[in-house]
Amino acid sequence: ASSIYGGLQAVREKSLLFAHRMIDLLGAGVTVFVVPLLRNISSNADISDIAKIVRIPTQMLQRIKGEVVQPLDEFFSQLLQRVFEVTDFAWLSKSSLMTSEQAREHLELLRAYYTLLVQASQPECIALFLTDRSRPLLNKILESLGKGCVSHPEMEIAKACYQTINKMASSWCTTLPGFSDFVGQQVLPMTLQTVKEDHFSENDAKCYAIIGEIASLYLLLFKMLGEPVVVKIQQLWDLPPQHVSMLQQALVGNEVKPMKNLVRQWVIGIKQVLQRR
Repeated sequence: ASSIYGGLQAVREKSLLFAHRMIDLLGAGVTVFVVPLLRNISSNADISDIAKIVRIPTQMLQRIKGEVVQPLDEFFSQLLQRVFEVTDFAWLSKSSLMTSEQAREHLELLRAYYTLLVQASQPECIALFLTDRSRPLLNKILESLGKGCVSHPEMEIAKACYQTINKMASSWCTTLPGFSDFVGQQVLPMTLQTVKEDHFSENDAKCYAIIGEIASLYLLLFKMLGEPVVVKIQQLWDLPPQHVSMLQQALVGNEVKPMKNLVRQWVIGIKQVLQRR
């Protein structure tokens, strides 16, 4: 029905709802049917439909994990390409807050997109990014993660981006050529830029969760890359000697809470400097 009547909004919506329910009930057994369904519907979908379509592979990756990597391979790359075609990450900027129906639709799609990346970056699923079809899109995916971390006041988006980056770093820092350079040159500076944004407040619970993600990232990078990470963090935050000692203790201790509290102190200091300016 989706191939014959896929142009009808009501049929598309019912087909997607049916797919969600079948995945919940039958798991991996429906993959062979769901992927062609998504391909048929997405061929003539508008932006609001694409957001709904993105949620299906997200659910599959969350529910079935590694079993769907191979069946999703071709469609995953096609879907990402379609997202890049119909929206622009400029919609994340503060000037594009929900002031119109068009802005709302773009932001809804981008939320769905970033949630998909979180699920796809699980250890069992992360191979999806490195297939022959998806690998050419990887630079654009990484660029989109950077924009999501700093460009929009919705902390759910930034949290999803940092969660994805943390999972990628855990899998790729020592195995994917060039990824550790990407982390050092782009991701670490991005952590400071995130907390310097006007909409970021260390007293907000959602922002505090982002501080936790940043702290977890620092711990992970130190564990995988060693002492050079200490130097980069020190230079990034312009830390005084006493804080460098505290940083080293927190990293060696490898516990999130002390590292999180330390990063929060740095955020407070940065905000005070910015306010005086």
